[in-house]
Amino acid sequence: MININKIKINQKVWFKEHWTERIVCGFVSEITRRTDNEEHTIKVKGKSYLEDSFIGITHQSPDNLFATKEEAIAAAKQESQDWVDDYKKEITDIASLVAFPLSHTPVQ
Repeated sequence: MININKIKINQKVWFKEHWTERIVCGFVSEITRRTDNEEHTIKVKGKSYLEDSFIGITHQSPDNLFATKEEAIAAAKQESQDWVDDYKKEITDIASLVAFPLSHTPVQ
């Protein structure tokens, strides 16, 4: 995670897109502090001509922005490992193994 006090306009930042789960880069174009709380929203623009960039504009939390690609990859790996660890805690026997997919399937 990048320190909010160190983010600069036009700074290259890295993050994981939630819809593709790719690690991509973009450039900070605006920093906004929400009036209802202490949280910040960072407007990031992609550059279509850069290989690792996304295309378009997104708004990200500083918690999801990183200064380097390696930091973003490490954070994504840690997030995935945390999910695996939580799931492993839920599966303790055959009955919990059978119940697991039922409790983790969205109801439609």
